[in-house]
Amino acid sequence: MVIGNGFRIGGHIANERKKSLPIWIGCVTGWFATHCGSGFATGVQAAEYFTKFGAIGLVTPFLSMGILGVMAYIAVEFCRRSNTHNYKEFAYKFYAPFGSIFGIIWDLISVIGTALITGAVLAGGGELLSEVFGVPYLIALAIIAGIILICTSLGVEFFRNISTLLTIPIVICLTCISVYGIAKGWGNLSKVVGNWEIQGSIGGAILDSLKYAGVQCTFIGVLAASSLGIASKRDSIKISVGGALMNALMLGLVSILLLAYFPGSSHENLPILSILKNAEVPFLSIMYQITLFCAMISTGVGLIFSIVTRLEGVRMGKSMKRFSHRRRRILWAFMFLLIAYGISVLGLRNIVGGGYRFLAALKIPVVMIPVLLLGPWRLRQTRTGTEKN
Repeated sequence: MVIGNGFRIGGHIANERKKSLPIWIGCVTGWFATHCGSGFATGVQAAEYFTKFGAIGLVTPFLSMGILGVMAYIAVEFCRRSNTHNYKEFAYKFYAPFGSIFGIIWDLISVIGTALITGAVLAGGGELLSEVFGVPYLIALAIIAGIILICTSLGVEFFRNISTLLTIPIVICLTCISVYGIAKGWGNLSKVVGNWEIQGSIGGAILDSLKYAGVQCTFIGVLAASSLGIASKRDSIKISVGGALMNALMLGLVSILLLAYFPGSSHENLPILSILKNAEVPFLSIMYQITLFCAMISTGVGLIFSIVTRLEGVRMGKSMKRFSHRRRRILWAFMFLLIAYGISVLGLRNIVGGGYRFLAALKIPVVMIPVLLLGPWRLRQTRTGTEKN
């Protein structure tokens, strides 16, 4: 569901579904789950990276997802051929002979990304409480952080299941809202697209779509974790095409919705919620608020469990070892939530606009460019059995 901790969630989804569904479907839904986080579900990501440029926002989401689709094929097929099933192994084999170095770099980027995305979750939840109930923003942030901390102490399995189950209502909810909103704003949408209204430059729009792909590209970890059992090249193609289409269609649908209310929607802190409030449809608005809140909480819990699992390997002093395993987890979660709280004070729009761009600057040279450029060569190596050399 989120960028930073997708490695774990994707593997979980695949393992849960492979008993009854083809594995490639589990991989596709795992990819979508990591993409559909607070920034996506609120419409902030689509507004910040696509629709703020105007009509070209109809095209650029598909450019981003096309790039990610190519990366997905390279990643899954490499994992299948090299018998690789987690991101550590992927980094070690793909970047050989510098795999150990890039494994550490991937870890650092993952921790930074998790902190930013957890901050975005707190910010999104805080802005939702402020918008709906009038709670002061800083207090709302503390409430969301407290709920996530309490949920973290209750155990991960329940919330993994909730996170997986929420994918379906989020898709249904966003689809219903988008169809209704597009129909109501059809006149403005026709005007924006018919006149091909563009704000800024086409080059800037394309550059932002590349940055968006850079932000999302560590979904490779999801696919590595969930690729166990992929038997053929055909399955790799199904994952890359199916995942790219599913994500592109939902992202494209949200972008069309925002363009139907362009340019006003580009400047809202919670664009979709703002559209619903102005539309005066209480049922859709309440359904969206509940779904969004639950999605943010489950995403936040998944993120915190992800980072706590990594931090458990850090050496501890005698004072920490006195605590039980559960208490240590809660303490690590509390400390990381403090960091995320500090980030969330910036606000969801600033985190998605500034923080995610910083994340893209880290990921594009380390992940996206190497996979796209070296990927075909690595696939040829694994096909001939020479990757160890």
